[in-house]
Amino acid sequence: MKKDLTNIHNNFFLHLLSKKQNAIDFLKISIPKEVFDQIDFDFLDFDMQSHVLPNLKSTIKDLVIKTKLKSKKELDFYLLIEHKSSIDNSNPKDLFIQIFKYIFNIIFEDYKKKKELRVVIPLVFYHGKNEWKIPTNFSDIFNIDNFLKQHIIDFNYILFNTKDNPNINKEVIKNIHLYSGLIALKTIYDEEYKSLLEIIRLFNQFKNREELEIIIYYISLVKNIDENKFKEITKHLLDEGNEEASMVTFLDAIKTKGKIEGKIEGKIEGKMEKQRQTLIRQLSKKFGITEEEKEIINNCSDGEKLDNALDEILFADSKYKVFHCLD
Repeated sequence: MKKDLTNIHNNFFLHLLSKKQNAIDFLKISIPKEVFDQIDFDFLDFDMQSHVLPNLKSTIKDLVIKTKLKSKKELDFYLLIEHKSSIDNSNPKDLFIQIFKYIFNIIFEDYKKKKELRVVIPLVFYHGKNEWKIPTNFSDIFNIDNFLKQHIIDFNYILFNTKDNPNINKEVIKNIHLYSGLIALKTIYDEEYKSLLEIIRLFNQFKNREELEIIIYYISLVKNIDENKFKEITKHLLDEGNEEASMVTFLDAIKTKGKIEGKIEGKIEGKMEKQRQTLIRQLSKKFGITEEEKEIINNCSDGEKLDNALDEILFADSKYKVFHCLD
């Protein structure tokens, strides 16, 4: 059975950028400096609610970063990051309609609640094989004269194309986890394994060894690298003076953590899925739980919030205190 690479790419991308420091460091290299300098990162959080129509939820993955502006802290400022691992340049309407629906649904929520409309800036992250040829302005997909374009609805997106991007550089990105993840995404379709070797050479610089393992799992899964192939690719590293003990420890971790062929989404989301199911089971036994409440839990993608909810349920006298932990 053919692997669903779209979901594998999406899950890895969302896992990488849903870390607060990774998100900040990524925005620093992807959005205009004048925009970045206006963001108050003390308020940075992630909006895990889907802002697309129900029939699109299975095919579209987005990351919404919500924060505030230094100059106007009462206003919510959103950065919508749309991930693309492939593109159909012959049909640019799809991309613009996706972005338009995201933005419309977000601000329409505010309109219905009589709130000040949120500011939403869309950014497209692309790391596919084909050259990106879609214009960044919506009006440019219309084959009409410029004097007409100025009278139609228009918006644009920021494009972060990993191909030949000078900012994906270790001298620019000091965050080893983010740098390695971006290198993995950038080179995932390359036939050579140079990026894999580069990432493994950074072995001792990772503070969290599991994050390195997730990157290796992702590369291995997409490139169909089994354990023997992995050893063959990395064998010469031990001959170049790298600390053999560190590499042996790493290879042992690969063996004991699970098969390289295992689904990357299981590696990334396995722990949180167990947390969700445990929380649903405990709430059901103690208070009872509705289908809507189950959906709230299943939509939670913050492991820390799930941990807090599991701690709260031990002594909570109502389930609403537990759900407050997920807000």
